[in-house]
Formats: sequence, C-alpha cells, structure tokens
Amino acid sequence: SSLRLTLFFLLIYFGLFSLGIPNIATLTNQNYISFLLLGGLVSSLFFLGFELFNKKLIEEKYWQTISAFLIAPVNRLNFMLGIGLSEIIRLFFLFIIILPSTYFFYQTNILSVFLILITCFLIYLGSLGFGLIRGIFSLTNENYLFLFEYLFSIWVFFSCFYYPIDLLPQIFKKIVLINPVYHGVTLIRLLWY
Repeated sequence: SSLRLTLFFLLIYFGLFSLGIPNIATLTNQNYISFLLLGGLVSSLFFLGFELFNKKLIEEKYWQTISAFLIAPVNRLNFMLGIGLSEIIRLFFLFIIILPSTYFFYQTNILSVFLILITCFLIYLGSLGFGLIRGIFSLTNENYLFLFEYLFSIWVFFSCFYYPIDLLPQIFKKIVLINPVYHGVTLIRLLWY
C-alpha cells in the first residue's frame, strides 16, 4: 500500500511539474522524488509495525496456541521484541532499494544516512508499540478493532508522508504538529537535505 501511494503521488507531482509549476509548497522539480521515497520508506515502516503483532497474535489465537504462549516461562517482552526485530531482515531489503534510489536523485553524506537509519528504527519501535496494543485488543475483544483502523488512517493522514504540511488547511496543521511521526519523517527529510 505504501508503494502504491508513493507511485500515485509521484505521478501527480510529475504531472504538475511537467506543466511548468515551479514549486508545490516546499517541493521542487529537484527534490520531490527524494521527498516521496523517504516518505514511502517511513510509511512502510509505520504500516509494518502497526500490522505485525495483530497478525501474529490472531494466528496464535486461531491455532489456539496463545494460552501456551502466555503460560510459557519466556520473558514476553523479549519474545515480542524478537518478533519485531525479526522483521528488520525484511525491512533491510526495503532500505537497500530505497536509500540508493533516493541518493541517485538527491545526494547526501554518510553521517546523515546513519542518523536517518536510527530515526527510522525509533519510528518503527513506536509503531510496534501501537501495533502491540492493537494486537492485545485482537486477543481480548475483536469488536473494537475497527476503531484502530480509523485511528490509524487518521494518524497516517496527519503524518504527511506524501505531501508537505503547507498544503493542509491551518486547522489541520495544528493537529499535524502534535504528531510525533510527522516530526520523525520531517527530521529524516531535513537530515537528507
């Protein structure tokens, strides 16, 4: 879904810049591709962290192995962190594709890339925490999971993964500014530029 949104906005911005529009808020013909690639990268991390525990815990519930997991003499926090960190292998391929592509369109230094990786990891851990809360709800009462879907959609909208904050109405900007994910993705872009 993040890839589709990235391609969708890429086509929109390409079309607008092809018409001769000099800039769209802070986006220019030189930086819009890297803006979208970095936003798509963080969006992918955010989506994966949000979905991961819900999927795993529902599978455990379906196979009726969740009770064995809960009484096992294993530190549950370590187990949960292990699940989250095991997905980093899959994310590694995402980084291998997106970061060199972004570098091709807009160069940066190696220190910035290192700081971006740390920031991405922190955003991923935060989304894992929110996803764990959602996963717990999936075990206890699945009737309220739709609330998490709505909340997540609103949260993604106010994260500005694919568009600059300047394109939003003033009332929305105040909401965006209290969103920590927005600040994370903005920091990543500032570090890159």
